Amino acid sequence: MRDLAAMAGARKQLPEFAKDEVAALLATISTLANDPARLASLRRRTLVEQDIELIDGSDCPLCDSPWERD
Repeated sequence: MRDLAAMAGARKQLPEFAKDEVAALLATISTLANDPARLASLRRRTLVEQDIELIDGSDCPLCDSPWERD
């Protein structure tokens, strides 16, 4: 019964648990939604970071074409 009472008390605190983090996240989402250029930049950066992790051979991980050599 004590465990159930403790869980019930903890449940009441959940809405306040990450209130500041949720507010910060919502502000960031709003910023991105209101600035298409910033959102596009973030998407490009994410794509490049993922592609860099995939570089392991002589072909581009994005387009599967051979790297140009001078």
